[in-house]
Amino acid sequence: MDKITPLQTYMLFTQYLLSTLVSFLAAPLIQNAGYSVWIPVIAGCLLGGTLTYLAYRLSCRRPGGYMAEYGGEIVGRPLHYVFILLMAFVYLFTAALVLRQLTDFIVEIYLPGTPLWAVAALLGLCTTRLVHSGITNIFRSTQGVFFVTLALVVLIAVASCQDIVPYSVVSLFTNFDGRGILSATAMITGLFGEMTFIVLVFPKFKETSRTMKAMAWAIVTAGILTLGIMIPMVLLFGPSLAANLTYANLEMTRYIQLGNFIQNMDPILILMWLFTLLVKISLFLYISVITVTQTLKMKDTRLLTLPFGVTVIFLCLWMVNSSETLDRFAGTTAVPMTLLAELIPVVYLLIDALRSRFKKRQPVREPST
Repeated sequence: MDKITPLQTYMLFTQYLLSTLVSFLAAPLIQNAGYSVWIPVIAGCLLGGTLTYLAYRLSCRRPGGYMAEYGGEIVGRPLHYVFILLMAFVYLFTAALVLRQLTDFIVEIYLPGTPLWAVAALLGLCTTRLVHSGITNIFRSTQGVFFVTLALVVLIAVASCQDIVPYSVVSLFTNFDGRGILSATAMITGLFGEMTFIVLVFPKFKETSRTMKAMAWAIVTAGILTLGIMIPMVLLFGPSLAANLTYANLEMTRYIQLGNFIQNMDPILILMWLFTLLVKISLFLYISVITVTQTLKMKDTRLLTLPFGVTVIFLCLWMVNSSETLDRFAGTTAVPMTLLAELIPVVYLLIDALRSRFKKRQPVREPST
């Protein structure tokens, strides 16, 4: 059976983390943190990476099993069912949230007047088909556009620096908002901590001893490239303007004065966003499907793929009424839900470690003669 290699892990998670940050989270982050946006990016990378590492340690304790199957041995079956179904719902809901963000973007920019349900249904069916092909194909699909994505991000980051006023860099170290930094850090932590879902599919990875190293490099790469985009963005537009730009990264590409190619390359950038975000939706949908399948002791995940795909489409259309409400919802309600789901593997790890230590300390009874 094909398994996910460390290289595929690195490539997918780098694009997975980067695409969401530069596409939909740029404005909310700058709105909260202002000029000090670099602080929550660094702090969020560290905290999200820590949550991922703890989930990885839990997986290494039983490398051949899925948490949905062995979790009942750690916390008890009733509590395990509550935890595992909560995680499945959160990932399903997150898939619907990303699908709604992507649908609103396409309708607003390229297909004005098109019914929202038509675009959502088309994108939802595409992701459902990718989920049906298996998780190894989801990871493999990102390899073809990895270098193009990175080249575009680096090009935008380098080209945008030419218009930055040098003395404005001082603002990065003199303007701080403690409450805003904490809110932005929670958002970044929730995003980078989403990689804790590896505990639900750990046997699918090849060379599991190198999996964490690949994810750590993905966090470092995505963090550096995010700083390369966010810092020029806030210095070029200022916090007030950047926070009110729905798609600030697109506006930054049009602001660059290096020829018509740079100014008109947003279709290429949007194509990369579209592909990477579809992969992200497919990944979350697959996690929900396989988690419920294993909980119900079903053998084939494909039986639930279409029903769950349709559920994502309905959730996408039902959750909010407008783009403005969606932005507020993504920055408030969705963040605590995501963090709650990401802390569940940490709870399993702590309980499992305590139980193992308690068993070791129990005295060995001598047989009675």
